[in-house]
Amino acid sequence: MLKIKYIPFGMKLLISYIVLIIVPVGIIGYVSYVKSITAVKEQTRSTMQGTLLQMKENIEYQTNNFSRVTDQFYYDYMFQQYLEQPSGYEVYQLTTDYLIPKLQNSANLIPYRALMRLYVSNRDFPEVYQMNRDVIDLLNRLSEYEIYHYSRITGQEWWKQPYMSNSKFIDDRLLWGQFQDDHQNDQISVFRKLFNHRMLTNIGAIRVTAKLSDVFSSVNYEKLTTSSTILIVNQQQQVIYTSSQEGKLDITAYEAAAWKDSHMIIEESLDSLNWRIIALIPKKDFEEGIIAVKWVTVGVGLIAIIVVIILSAVISHYFSKRVFKIISSLRQFREDRLDKRINYSGHDEFSDIAEAFNEMTSDMNQLIQEVYVANLAKKEAELESLQAQINPHFLYNTLSSISRLGKFKQWEKQDQVIRGLAKFYRLTLNQGKMIIPITKEIEQAQAYLDIQSIKFGDQFTISYDIDPSIYGYDTIKLIVQPFLENIFEHALFRAALHIRVLAYQEENHIVFKIIDNGIGMKRERLLQINDEHNTQRGYGIHNVHERIKLHFGQPYGVTIWSRYGIGTAVKITIPLYQEKWKSSP
Repeated sequence: MLKIKYIPFGMKLLISYIVLIIVPVGIIGYVSYVKSITAVKEQTRSTMQGTLLQMKENIEYQTNNFSRVTDQFYYDYMFQQYLEQPSGYEVYQLTTDYLIPKLQNSANLIPYRALMRLYVSNRDFPEVYQMNRDVIDLLNRLSEYEIYHYSRITGQEWWKQPYMSNSKFIDDRLLWGQFQDDHQNDQISVFRKLFNHRMLTNIGAIRVTAKLSDVFSSVNYEKLTTSSTILIVNQQQQVIYTSSQEGKLDITAYEAAAWKDSHMIIEESLDSLNWRIIALIPKKDFEEGIIAVKWVTVGVGLIAIIVVIILSAVISHYFSKRVFKIISSLRQFREDRLDKRINYSGHDEFSDIAEAFNEMTSDMNQLIQEVYVANLAKKEAELESLQAQINPHFLYNTLSSISRLGKFKQWEKQDQVIRGLAKFYRLTLNQGKMIIPITKEIEQAQAYLDIQSIKFGDQFTISYDIDPSIYGYDTIKLIVQPFLENIFEHALFRAALHIRVLAYQEENHIVFKIIDNGIGMKRERLLQINDEHNTQRGYGIHNVHERIKLHFGQPYGVTIWSRYGIGTAVKITIPLYQEKWKSSP
């Protein structure tokens, strides 16, 4: 009888793939479905909220027009005095020459048809209104203004309740609503009491009336969905204006509970009116998207499961061949993936091959590591050699300056230069490390320029333009200062020398620029400096250029532009680089 000693490797791999992939696919599919539903709802609410907010801002803009119009009467002290003039011909003259033009001009400030009504407490003023009763809607008449006696409204209940109960005598509030025939004509009015602020007496009221469709012209349900409804509701929960596919809704009292189960409710407060704008979006409008997401998720999940099963069967059969496992490792070795090892359990010739292969890759990896370390040490030595050529030159020049300041007994400046030099070398030493943060490189340049400003005084000005996005990256030290030093050695020829230092991120690298308006260079000298193989290009430029290339590679380095008599611009390019380890502070 033939006994099976073990489960075939291909079968184990197939079962593992099915368990380890199909289960996560199911979990991920379910989580994705739940999150997609939430995202659809949140996105819908966010979009609708933004649209409703735009409508609110448009309404506030319209109502502010009314407020500004009433301000012309409320804060006009000459107007307040005129309304308390004695009777006689002066009243008639004031009415024709002042009140009526003022009312007409105020009506013209509103960008659509509006009716201005002035209610005056002084009964000596005549009432002015049209007698055409055939036109019920006042806004369809020719007149844009009317003048009435204040007593026409003071006795009405809708006037007393909101205004007469107020404890303040001087009242600057605006009363919005539908009064008298406004509801019948789909109009809205705003009232405002008028006072003589000097005598503290009530002199009347101003009323502005306009069409609801004009004031709420921005309220359009189609901006949400075709079956949405938008309501303007006042403090008494009464619906003032409706925008919906069904037209005007006859709702005397709005109740949110009646809509909650079938609609998404979004609202914004209209602060100027003390009302609310409410959007009612049927849930079915965005549930169609949720159903589509559901079926897409199910379909993708099923396709993924089928694909995974097929791939698992193919891969398990593929890797079940022992010899292919060794060939695969050899291919990886050929692709320089020396960290790969063959983990093979068994007691046959394939295990011997795997063991020999692992020993060979380990020895090869160790040899490459030794060569890499040796090359790296050589590279660091070259960098340090180039670095050493710059620091003594700057130190010599600065010490000479300190000596000159001492000879002229300028002790305070000498002290400032010494402290600046100490700061510069403290940043330069950086605990012996070649790599420093870009912030310290900028500080080094600033410390150097501070020293030069003491030496040269007002002979030059400095400006910095540093992009904060480069902070956090590192660079080799002393790549900016040598070019600043060149400016003072070769470009300082005019009394108004200006130096500009820029640093910013450009694609996947960082750019430093040092720009001056000094003497500049002639074309022949510029060609010599930009020629990497020219021995006369200058050791400062050469050192910085070579140090950058040694550390970061050929694509990076220094480029110089200049024109004689105009100035020079130096561009230093390094990659977006961060040291893998940082020293503890």
